[in-house]
Parts: sequence; structure tokens; C-alpha cells
Amino acid sequence: MKKVFGIGLTRTGTTSLAVALELVGYNVIHYPEEHILFGGRYDGAFDLPVVIHYKRLDRTFPKSKFIYTVREKNGWLKSMERYLGSRRVLSPWQHKNRKRVYGQSAFDRDVYSFAYDRHHDDVLTYFADRPQDLLLLNVCDGDGWADLRPFLGINDQRYVCFPHEHQQSYVDE
Repeated sequence: MKKVFGIGLTRTGTTSLAVALELVGYNVIHYPEEHILFGGRYDGAFDLPVVIHYKRLDRTFPKSKFIYTVREKNGWLKSMERYLGSRRVLSPWQHKNRKRVYGQSAFDRDVYSFAYDRHHDDVLTYFADRPQDLLLLNVCDGDGWADLRPFLGINDQRYVCFPHEHQQSYVDE
């Protein structure tokens, strides 16, 4: 089984993707600490720690597959504002990860919008010559098994409905 890394930003369906891969037998971790991420124990990992290190992971685990969960930016910004404004207690490590990806931990629409665009451009540029290694997956707009199965060579047809964890955050107001 090839390693699979989710390189989508928080609130783009990373949890749904993790659940989907668990359903078909992948041993995955969501939001791993760095020593776990590079330990090789898991088949896949997702969220900000992976976003930070995806190029290094690509070098460390050749022939891995990368899934970039995407979402319409305005809906993502609204979801992030709700998520980060919900009095969520963050560990120092989570603050550090947010600063590395977004530029700051606290939500600021302009700062996060810039970070979203920067990450999007970076991912597409990095994989420009390797489209076979990158899948763009918009779980929020209904992408799922039909896209994921052929990309990963999954033959398991038991699952029809793709998981939608935290679905209420997909609704754009």
C-alpha cells in the first residue's frame, strides 16, 4: 500500500478523507506530530502538519500519493472564521503550525486569504509535472469515491456514500 498524504488546509474535508481511507483499510492519522509523521508507522496523514512538510514527505516516501482537498475560498474563509472563533483552545504546537501555514494563529480574513492562495499555487506548481501523483478533491462540492478509487487503485466497491464529517461547516451562508 502506497503512502497517502492529504495536503489540504484545515476545513477542506481532511477529516472526511481520513475516514474514507480508514474505511478501505488504510492506517491513517489526522493532524500528526512531526515525529509520528516521519516515523513510517501510518499509511497516510492529513492536515496542517502534512501541509507544512509535504515536499519533504515526497522525498522521504517516494511514490507516495498526495490528495489536495480543496474548497471554494469564500466558503473556506467563513468556515475558518467560525472554527477559529469558537473559543477553541489550541496547544502551543497548534499555534506554531497555524503560524507556519497562515502567517498567524488568530483568524484574519486577508492574511488567511493570502495563505490559501499561496498554498494553492505552491501545490499546483510543485506537482505540475507529476499530475499522476496529485488528486484535487472537493469533498464539499461532492467529490468522493468516483475520484478517489481510481487515483489510489481501490477496488473496494462496498462504500457508495463518501463520508462527510463536520458537514455543517460545508454550508456557505
